[in-house]
Amino acid sequence: MVGPWAASASPPAPAVTSAEVLGQLKPVALDLAIVRRSVEQLATNQDQLARKQDQMAQAIATLQAAEQDISQQILALAPPAAQPAQPAPKAAHAPPPKSLKPQAQ
Repeated sequence: MVGPWAASASPPAPAVTSAEVLGQLKPVALDLAIVRRSVEQLATNQDQLARKQDQMAQAIATLQAAEQDISQQILALAPPAAQPAQPAPKAAHAPPPKSLKPQAQ
């Protein structure tokens, strides 16, 4: 007696030769080589960007230090009368700060 699964069983797969397998794998291997080259190029680009980012950070730090130095030199050259001796007094009555929370509508 044949079981109910026998009727729905698929026929055996046809035999595949190694030449057919190689023919199917060749485009996949080429695609993988292209992907590998792309990944290597991306890694190179990422390294270049990281170096440029470091250079920019150093340039910004240098500019900030120069700005601070120039500001200090300007203050040192200003006549003493131009420099405020005390901070300006605050207003006697200041309005309360506005709330940063959005109002419910």
